[in-house]
Amino acid sequence: VETLDTHIRKVKNAKQNWDDAKDYLTLVEGNVKNEMKEREQGQKVDHKSAKSPSKPPPSPRPVQMRKNERKRIDKAKGKIDIKKREHDELLEECLELPQVKNKKTFEAVEKIADEKKEELKRKESELEQPDAELDKVISKIDAFLKSNVGTGKWHFVKHLSVSQNHEPAEGYASWFDFWAKVTGKGKKDTPICCPAEDCDKMMTVPRATKGEDFKPGDFEGCHVLIARGRKNLNDWTYEEKVAIVPACSSHNNSKAPLIIKETEAAVIPPLFGKIPRLKPVKDLQLSRQKLPTNGTHWKTLALIACDKKKGEDGRFTHTLTLRGEDIAAPGPYTWNAEKLAEVEKEDTLAGKKKIFGDFMLEVQDDDFMYKSLAPLLHTSIFDEGPREVRRKILLGCECQEHHEWHPLTPWVRRDGTLSPPS
Repeated sequence: VETLDTHIRKVKNAKQNWDDAKDYLTLVEGNVKNEMKEREQGQKVDHKSAKSPSKPPPSPRPVQMRKNERKRIDKAKGKIDIKKREHDELLEECLELPQVKNKKTFEAVEKIADEKKEELKRKESELEQPDAELDKVISKIDAFLKSNVGTGKWHFVKHLSVSQNHEPAEGYASWFDFWAKVTGKGKKDTPICCPAEDCDKMMTVPRATKGEDFKPGDFEGCHVLIARGRKNLNDWTYEEKVAIVPACSSHNNSKAPLIIKETEAAVIPPLFGKIPRLKPVKDLQLSRQKLPTNGTHWKTLALIACDKKKGEDGRFTHTLTLRGEDIAAPGPYTWNAEKLAEVEKEDTLAGKKKIFGDFMLEVQDDDFMYKSLAPLLHTSIFDEGPREVRRKILLGCECQEHHEWHPLTPWVRRDGTLSPPS
């Protein structure tokens, strides 16, 4: 938005300069006209004072524009051309901004819609049953959208790493307990099976009284990434979410795809639970005193920036810039570059020694922390494709009621290879 405002301001200034140049040309042309008029008046005076009254005075010659006058006008016109070119270039840059292009596309669609409405109004005056004609148009649009736009099926994508220290929020004894309560499995005795391939382990989720925690037995709540839509196609919808899926303890690892049997996934809301701070990257920090490196939980957390870098192994490493407050002893410690700048010159109070710059953390693209804070999203016709959506939000660790869950469709085997459902 700031970029768009800046461009608009530049275009307005350029337009003002262009108008000023036009006004300057008008002024120059007016001055030249006055000078020519004065010369013409001078010629008439000379003719009246002629010494031979018997001879009629010669007709005054047309006053010609002098070279320097023509030069002044040409210079003013050249200035207009320069200012117009500057304005047009800035306007072209402004029109290429994504915000403006999207708006232009939307306005074009709106214009077409308005034209269609006007056309329908004209037809309505001619038709005996205008509503029937309108219903036909609506039916055609509805049929087109249903046949061409699909949200896809929610399915397992992969296990998420570095999630073992992520604790559920208060009110949930374990991630399995979170899954059972969100999906409503505790309303009656429910048998479930491990969704991994060639695993026949089963358990029954017992009916739970109010306030009772679910005991997972040999099953665990696995941190996984689920998605719907097709990532590599220009569908209208592609969306990722971090979720919990139940599986036996043997298959709660990245080498066991949970893709074969139908199951339900309980979605973990962004920044839900006690997210481990992990250890900051020392080389990336601007420390003021001894840098606290022990792992802890965040009290508040916000993602400020995310830089991507491809390694030699082809995997992406992301440097996350975080702000917030952790609860490590003898803290809490505040990680916020703006607050640090405010107190750097007033460094005498002991409490201010616990304020550091922004927290820097390196993660892989399949780490829980990264996918929780920067999922992929593609839900608009204006998007060029799935893109990372950083969650610039600030939340505490208090438990809230969240009940979003989705049945997962198993992967299918095509030509001997397993792949997500279309």
